Amino acid sequence: MYDRSAKLAAKGVGIEYWLHRSKTLFTAVKGVDLTVRPGEFLAIVGPSGCGKTTFLNAVDGLIPIAEGSLTLDGREITKPGPDRAMVFQQPGLLPWRTVLGNVIFGVEAQGNMSKKEAMQYTMTSRPDQPVFQRALVALSQADNQRTRLISWIALTISVLSLLTNLLKIVW
Repeated sequence: MYDRSAKLAAKGVGIEYWLHRSKTLFTAVKGVDLTVRPGEFLAIVGPSGCGKTTFLNAVDGLIPIAEGSLTLDGREITKPGPDRAMVFQQPGLLPWRTVLGNVIFGVEAQGNMSKKEAMQYTMTSRPDQPVFQRALVALSQADNQRTRLISWIALTISVLSLLTNLLKIVW
């Protein structure tokens, strides 16, 4: 039964891979149970190779689960969706764009707003932030990670004014 208070629920989740070289089935994740309610913050910790990223890939809908159930807002996760995204450890920014260009890329790609509209709106809302005009090579690793995080958040919020308020907090 679905826990109505759960934002994310995993019940007995198992994830398997077929290893072509050895022609065997490899169990990467087995028996994961968790419930995350709205407003909760969750950290998944464990040794290298224990299945943390594999589980998160399933939550993002990038890979299927072999057993159990995995739901978001009571709906089975079967594919990627606009209601979730992953900030990867590896760089995922467009190096030819500025910080602001990377932040608005997702909004622009979804067709919610043109690049020109998003740039004008954001710059009139936050003209005191010269960091937005910086090239990515001029940023620290932490600022690169902030840019990736804000880019993801920009995709998940419907009102761009909320994004500019978030930028005030993060930068």
